[in-house]
Amino acid sequence: MVKSFAGLFLIIVVVSSLWIPVELPFTIESTALVYPLESWTLQKNPDGTLIGSLHNHRTGQLVDYSSYQFERGDVVHIRYAPELIPESPVDSGMLIATIISNSLSAELIQLENQLMVERARLQSAQVGEKPEIRSEAEEQVRLAEQAIVLTQQRLDRGKELLDEGLIAQAEYEQLLNAHQQAQINIQLAKERYSVVSTGVKPEDIQLIQTRITSLQKQIDFQQNTSALYRVFSPINGRVRFEQSPEGDRLIIDNIDTYVFQVPIKLKDRAFVPMGAPVEWKPLLTDTLYSARLVGWSGKAQVLNREQVVMAQAEMAGPLDDLISGMPVPCTVQAGAVTPIEYFKRSLDIKLR
Repeated sequence: MVKSFAGLFLIIVVVSSLWIPVELPFTIESTALVYPLESWTLQKNPDGTLIGSLHNHRTGQLVDYSSYQFERGDVVHIRYAPELIPESPVDSGMLIATIISNSLSAELIQLENQLMVERARLQSAQVGEKPEIRSEAEEQVRLAEQAIVLTQQRLDRGKELLDEGLIAQAEYEQLLNAHQQAQINIQLAKERYSVVSTGVKPEDIQLIQTRITSLQKQIDFQQNTSALYRVFSPINGRVRFEQSPEGDRLIIDNIDTYVFQVPIKLKDRAFVPMGAPVEWKPLLTDTLYSARLVGWSGKAQVLNREQVVMAQAEMAGPLDDLISGMPVPCTVQAGAVTPIEYFKRSLDIKLR
């Protein structure tokens, strides 16, 4: 009888306490995964290709992606900047690595050698023949010009005589043929003078100049391609290296801000306000840190047979105790509630 009365009294006390005008802190225990604000990765794959990618963990976006493809059989070397050691700081725009392609280097050397040969050929062509040969060709042009003046005079006089009937048509045609031959001779004399003055014909020089222009454009293209093989960091951060079966990676993490991905049960989603504190402490330490909830993911997922939605919290860095991808036990402070509300939330009882 006494036991029954004590049990009933306890129930009455517990139920009555639910309406006491006090507030209790409502917290949600979870385990977050922590990431840097941004991560840039340069990965060398087993097939020899290189992939550069920049991820923003705040937005979940792949911000930038670049791929370096090489010809089959090409030998490729990656020369990292000598100051790159684990945990070393890196500034945005800093030279991280230089990619050296044997095939590209050999092709560039070959083009530069061809350009040197064509330039030497052009210089030789523009020097011309010996001075005495040029003088002889110049004299031939002068004589040809005199000949054409003389044949023109004879042709004009022959036309007058033909009109007066003093010479036959055949004799006039001989004068006309002589003048036409003089015109041909002066053209040949001028062409010969051009050849001996420049060493080659003008069209040949133009052809050499065209080849030089083409080779220079190819060299410029190859040099621009080589410039793309100089890899610069797109972000500030710290360096780390990873080795895996998928390939070796150089990673730069921007740890000015840390992003926490906190799984919250879907039924508790409405209880967590924006800006809620997310308290956590690193393993094996007693130091307590606090992040702030800044957003939610747009979809639910199943984790440990529970429907959850990811809350996103942020905290300023850097901190030596945090490593990208590490799990962190945390407590989400969801505000203070009345005992009855606390009881409802804890038992997931929907009372009206």
